Amino acid sequence: MGRFLFALEVLVMFCAAAAAQNLNGTTGMNATCKPYAYSTAASNNSTNVKNAAGAVCSFISITNIGSTTGGNVRFYDSTSAPTCSSATGVVLGPFPIPVNATAANVAGFTIAIPVDIQFVNGVSFCITGAVATNDNTNFVTGAQLNFGYH
Repeated sequence: MGRFLFALEVLVMFCAAAAAQNLNGTTGMNATCKPYAYSTAASNNSTNVKNAAGAVCSFISITNIGSTTGGNVRFYDSTSAPTCSSATGVVLGPFPIPVNATAANVAGFTIAIPVDIQFVNGVSFCITGAVATNDNTNFVTGAQLNFGYH
């Protein structure tokens, strides 16, 4: 039992050190992982975050606050705001946005990203109202997308 606990402690320390480096230090592209926060509008939320090569790093988190409407998040490799009705350039997703049982609840998810996901042209995303790689319907206001990038 003692060896198991020691191995578990080493694993936890390793994971904590890797997460701290990815959040605060350098990554494979020798760049600091910066936080990005976005609050959705009643649109397809087509947004360009970085118009040059970069990466999504650390985590992706979405919180659907006070809405009984679901949708999806897709990340595109694009130098400009993507065309949400096209699946061309989708690197990550679609990730379905959970639906709340009532408007008083909060639903969401977090995905840990231990290794940078590279984007050759730029980092962009769409947040739309249905789950498909080419969906272009408007999503609701008030959901929050957070992730790390460089």
